Amino acid sequence: EQPGVYAASPGIIHTAGASMVSGRMFDSGHDRRAARVAVISARAAKRLGVGAIGSQPSVFLGGMAYAVIGIYDHAKYDGDLQDAIIIPSNTARTEFDLASPDEVMARLAVNTGPIFTKQAPIALSPNSPDEITVSAPGGVSGLQKSVQGDVNLVFVILSIVVLLAGGFGIANVTMLSVMERTAEIGLRRAVGATARQIAAQFVVESVILGLLGGLLGAAVGVVSIEVFALVHHWTVVTSIPVALGGVALGALVGLVAGGLPARRAARIEPVDALRG
Repeated sequence: EQPGVYAASPGIIHTAGASMVSGRMFDSGHDRRAARVAVISARAAKRLGVGAIGSQPSVFLGGMAYAVIGIYDHAKYDGDLQDAIIIPSNTARTEFDLASPDEVMARLAVNTGPIFTKQAPIALSPNSPDEITVSAPGGVSGLQKSVQGDVNLVFVILSIVVLLAGGFGIANVTMLSVMERTAEIGLRRAVGATARQIAAQFVVESVILGLLGGLLGAAVGVVSIEVFALVHHWTVVTSIPVALGGVALGALVGLVAGGLPARRAARIEPVDALRG
């Protein structure tokens, strides 16, 4: 069985997920000039006995020689190209009277299959879109939505647990601060500070702790998402409002956690504090 012969644009290698292992892909100049050049898969090269590109090998198609300028491999998105010879589209039009492509391949972003299915026929053939058949991955399935919902619920629960732990931590730190600064509180009360001012001081301190914790957590979360997405070659999507919301939520937790210690500090009497 002979390798399949395909006519394509220079972008077919990237679209098919292949990579050049020797030589190079033909470019738009080859296509515009209808040059008799070809790139072949590693499997086809082995079958046809094509070795190093430097020896200027050729393959014969329709009785005419085509210079092999590149060898590719790993066409993971199109199995037919694993054993194939590819020539420029305009060359096929000139030499083999190719009217138009029989098939168009495109690489899609995640979850854009349904949109592509609707819009591609209109873009390719506005007058008769029904004559074009489009095959694209579907959207998010019901199972995926269910699993995603469960995962989101788990993360919400974990977030609540972390917030409670952070709130208790801030409350403990603020309470210890109140106990250690009893003499300072008494002195401030003795020179005219009101109970409300004392309470406001500790509430502000706890809010600052919560704000710093929220800022640090948001920064670590954003950086972790960026690194994880880049490692897996995913499109990085970060939401600034969500990150700012995390900072605001940290401040809110600090505000709530500092309420009880601030109330206790406000109840300290100057005489008792100074006597102690």
